[in-house]
Amino acid sequence: MDYKVIFDVIEHGYTSWRMALPFAGISVAATCISWVLSRPSMIEDTREDRIRRAGFRVVAAATGVIAIGLIGYTYRAHLVLCDAFRSGKGHVIEGIVTAFIPEGPDGHPLEQFRVAGEDFWYSSSNGTSGFHWTVGKGGPMRNGLKVRITTVGEEIARLEIAP
Repeated sequence: MDYKVIFDVIEHGYTSWRMALPFAGISVAATCISWVLSRPSMIEDTREDRIRRAGFRVVAAATGVIAIGLIGYTYRAHLVLCDAFRSGKGHVIEGIVTAFIPEGPDGHPLEQFRVAGEDFWYSSSNGTSGFHWTVGKGGPMRNGLKVRITTVGEEIARLEIAP
């Protein structure tokens, strides 16, 4: 049977960097605020002003480190998933989607379904490079769908759907 590829981790690429955006944004904002508060026209250089500037600098540094750490962690996880998939370490499951439960608007419950006795679950907010496209975001899953899924560990590295 012919299948249409809906998701392939290698073709999809690395997109988990988006998880770091809020932290990067906070870091930039805190840096800007610290810079503005350090301008000669803005400071009286009281103890409270020095503490306030130091606080913004700490927030900027901490959130910057978190953003860089998240990018490093998620990129490495992406490479590991892609390498395992390329080297044939994936497990192929084929069958009909049953017990489908869509992700709720608040992210709970996680979107979940069963194929050939195997359970799958994911969330639109997952920081994974594996498939996590929920119905609420336009994803394709539903009961009765004939699919072929290649997993690596608990992640969906490839999703194919029969026409």
